[in-house]
Amino acid sequence: PSVPVGTTTPKLRALMRLSQVSVLELDRGVDEPMEVKINDTVIAKGEIVSVGDKLGISVTDIVAPLERVKPA
Repeated sequence: PSVPVGTTTPKLRALMRLSQVSVLELDRGVDEPMEVKINDTVIAKGEIVSVGDKLGISVTDIVAPLERVKPA
């Protein structure tokens, strides 16, 4: 599965300054909606949750199997 947590578009200057301890701020936060995908097909929807010092996914909706099928 693929679960994109967020995106960012840093300037080239910021990319050149990255190190192992650098932090890039993403465009999403905890409790924001997101999608769980397999092969670019949404199979579930949920939200990002904080579990201690880790991030997790709280699945709120499973997409019906017939809705997952892409028309040919």
